[in-house]
Amino acid sequence: MEKGNVICKEHGYEHSLVNTKSKAQERLTRAELALAAKGEISWKDKLRNQIDYAKEQASSSSEFIWLMKDNFGVTVQEHKNAYRYIPEFFTRKNAASPKPCHERRLGGDYTKETIVNYIERKAKHYEQTIKKKRASFAETLQKQMNAPSAEPMNKMTAESDNSSPCIRLRKNFDDLD
Repeated sequence: MEKGNVICKEHGYEHSLVNTKSKAQERLTRAELALAAKGEISWKDKLRNQIDYAKEQASSSSEFIWLMKDNFGVTVQEHKNAYRYIPEFFTRKNAASPKPCHERRLGGDYTKETIVNYIERKAKHYEQTIKKKRASFAETLQKQMNAPSAEPMNKMTAESDNSSPCIRLRKNFDDLD
């Protein structure tokens, strides 16, 4: 491909150059490009948006599949380590055999592998964030427990919101989850 691009440039055929750097993130057909030019949304774009929403909300691949079905009526089938999407409006003449949309028709961002990796990375990041918050909370609690207090722990003041520092910190800790 690179060699073909060099030859095209040498002879002035810049419009014939091929992108060799990366695989298509979204695969767009001529019909989709025409709809986009008119400002309309194709069924594939609608499906891509639904997938993006579900993968943002999901904490596991099974939850992703459930969200797609529950929120959008899209059945997600796993077939040969790939996803096939069957929206409710997708039917053939024989209603017993609906027409699936394979992940490769949507682009590289919508493969099973990409979606599962994204969900796992997001869950790992969330876990690390919670661990950091809990460690910070424990450190704050330890400092407050070891700090000399001017008044006894059982004496309440308006400043303390009618609860001891331990109770306030415990409430904050419960809010982390």
